[in-house]
Amino acid sequence: MEYKMHLAEDVLKLFLGNATNKHIADSLGMDVKTVRKIIRVNGFYDLHQRPLGRGLERPVVMICKESGKELMWFDSTAKAHDYTRREGSTSNGHIDKVCVGKRKSANGFFWRYIN
Repeated sequence: MEYKMHLAEDVLKLFLGNATNKHIADSLGMDVKTVRKIIRVNGFYDLHQRPLGRGLERPVVMICKESGKELMWFDSTAKAHDYTRREGSTSNGHIDKVCVGKRKSANGFFWRYIN
């Protein structure tokens, strides 16, 4: 049982470090289905790399594309998206995809999770 707990902790550490399910499975010698199950049992989505529920949201920082300077910090990608919509952005978000490396920018800015 103790071995399984350490394995679950290792899966979650890699997951929260934005590793893909395949990378986690390969690194730990597991199959992807088991990795998904561990992630879901611990209250996370595996597909979008986002936590379930409001209590587990990750803060993000908005970064200027031209200067690379940090412009604003937000408590979550949802709050960042709300802000950019109020400022006139017509984009449908994708801030979380920038943070996990699936897109280069969103709403005219670079974004990253604050560790």
